[in-house]
Amino acid sequence: SELQSTLGTLDAAGAARRGTRHSYHVAFRSPQQLRAFNTPYQLGRAPGDEGEAHDPRFETPHDASLTRVPVRSGDVLILATDGLFDNMGEEQVLDIIEEEPKGAEPQRIAERIARKAKELSLDRDLDSPFALLAKENDILWSGGRPDDITIIVGHIVENAPGHTPPVFVAYSGPGEPPEAIRARPRAD
Repeated sequence: SELQSTLGTLDAAGAARRGTRHSYHVAFRSPQQLRAFNTPYQLGRAPGDEGEAHDPRFETPHDASLTRVPVRSGDVLILATDGLFDNMGEEQVLDIIEEEPKGAEPQRIAERIARKAKELSLDRDLDSPFALLAKENDILWSGGRPDDITIIVGHIVENAPGHTPPVFVAYSGPGEPPEAIRARPRAD
């Protein structure tokens, strides 16, 4: 599976202040992690590889870029594989979120986005985000990009009074995390 998941923080209040057509906007989008065009990082092991030696065909969790993003109550988080972002633009994702009632179940939103991404991935006439990137890389491609599609949607809510959230520590890979982070006790 791809490590190239993208985190989108959709901020309702910020979009309203800016007067966009949506009440949400994309406040943050992580950069893709690619070896080259259409070669996203891959987390895995070769079949039958039980040893500790690193297989250079795959990335490890330590290669993932970790980012700290401030959020507030009301934000919507979307984490997804390239199967979503190769086929749907941000505006199309925002359209689906806007169609849902406030507080809609994250699973329902994720399923609707995934269905739309799958539909678009099979459209041979679509000028998909993948097709546009292919053209930028001098590759002739039209239509969507069939691929696995994994989407996680979450709503940010206020903490209950008296509840202390777990400590969040981040570093940006690749490589091993700094000793201070590895040695830090986990918050439960």
